[in-house]
Amino acid sequence: MALAAPTSPRTPPRVILQIKGDLWRAGNGNWWSLIYVTPDGIMLVDPISPDFAAWLKGELVTRFPGKAVKYIVYSHSHWITWAAPAVFADSHPHIVGQERILKNMDGRYPHMPGDMVDRNNDGMIEAEEIDIPTREHFGICGMFPGYFASIDRNHSGHLTPAQWWAAQGVVPPDIVYSERMTLVFGGRHIELVFPGLNHADDGTVVYFR
Repeated sequence: MALAAPTSPRTPPRVILQIKGDLWRAGNGNWWSLIYVTPDGIMLVDPISPDFAAWLKGELVTRFPGKAVKYIVYSHSHWITWAAPAVFADSHPHIVGQERILKNMDGRYPHMPGDMVDRNNDGMIEAEEIDIPTREHFGICGMFPGYFASIDRNHSGHLTPAQWWAAQGVVPPDIVYSERMTLVFGGRHIELVFPGLNHADDGTVVYFR
């Protein structure tokens, strides 16, 4: 029996839904961002990816004309959402996150999701350390097969943490907090709370009063 020709990946379904009042959520398949519209501009939580962020930027211009993105909050440091803020660079948003994010980006082996750890303790991020968890545990929080190869530009099979972050196009936060922080934006109060160690070691719960 002939095998079907491989198909190119499809763009996940995208949607923007109102939660309540000025609070919205934007979906990219199973991934979600938050949008908070204030008199002084827009706050985003996790704009997900550069291509989704570009789509979202166009939607925001249409839905909320004259409202620029002024704050972007990272819910945690598992890198997959981090290159997206560059899309909004023209409005010069503040990037906000829990303070451990900076430690996780300073050149040491970062905290990573699922079972992706430095198995051989060499301080490098290697292909098998990324691929093995996904292959062995279906549905585990981790990267899709072949992801490592897509950013291993010289095909060495390993990356230093610094090379890893550079390959992601990461925009680091310029505002960090320790346990709790209140942002006052557009006359609104937004609480950022560090929930302790769980899915990440630098997570943030965003509470909209």
